[in-house]
Amino acid sequence: VGLYSAVYNISDKTINLIVALFLLSMGPMVANAWEKIGREGTEQMLTKLTRLFLIICLPITVGLSLLALPFVTLLTGEAYHEGYRIVGYVAFSTFTWGLSRIACWGLILNNKTQQFAINQILAAILNIGLNLLLVPRYGYVVAGITTLIGYLLLLFMHAFTSRPYLTWRLPRKILLNVSVAAVLMGLVVFGINTLDTQGNGISLIHLFLAILAGAIVYIGALWLLGEISDEEKSMVKRFCLALIRRPA
Repeated sequence: VGLYSAVYNISDKTINLIVALFLLSMGPMVANAWEKIGREGTEQMLTKLTRLFLIICLPITVGLSLLALPFVTLLTGEAYHEGYRIVGYVAFSTFTWGLSRIACWGLILNNKTQQFAINQILAAILNIGLNLLLVPRYGYVVAGITTLIGYLLLLFMHAFTSRPYLTWRLPRKILLNVSVAAVLMGLVVFGINTLDTQGNGISLIHLFLAILAGAIVYIGALWLLGEISDEEKSMVKRFCLALIRRPA
């Protein structure tokens, strides 16, 4: 329990830092859109916000999953290092939870708190039930998998029960492009992660290079896939020019 709890909290808090900031910032925007432009306009805004969520949070989730071992090694003592095996499951659980919080806005805006609570309770029952059934037999790693399964159920139920009030649409084309870019990024990160020039695991410099190279590949892949709009391209170009022209 101690091993699982320590690594879970580190993994969850790392991803949740980004997810929570995103969700906090979108709350006032969605509520304001609901009051001023109605259901159709709010649904379009949710789709745009989901796009941003996928672009920002999915690569971080993938990157943390691939760099689980050096990440846990840097932040914990040796006794906790084997816990790196649950990092990916925890990271994707938090990512899925973030999507579920976007999908449930129909319930929130229409004060369907009872249905919201039912969804939460059913997902929790599934998670706890699977833990009681599987963890004693297969070990603590399964607890990470069951957590992900519970959040996937929560995402489905929030999206389904919110549909009569406010339809949340997962942009499939955007999800495909972001997933392809994240996979390419993952290959680069994995390749650098396997380097072991010191004979005792990836060094801090390799970890930094993996993150930097992964970010460059990810942005480049999105650019080539046409997922970055002209306005966003202009912003990136202006940012790069500002960095180049910045006086020493």
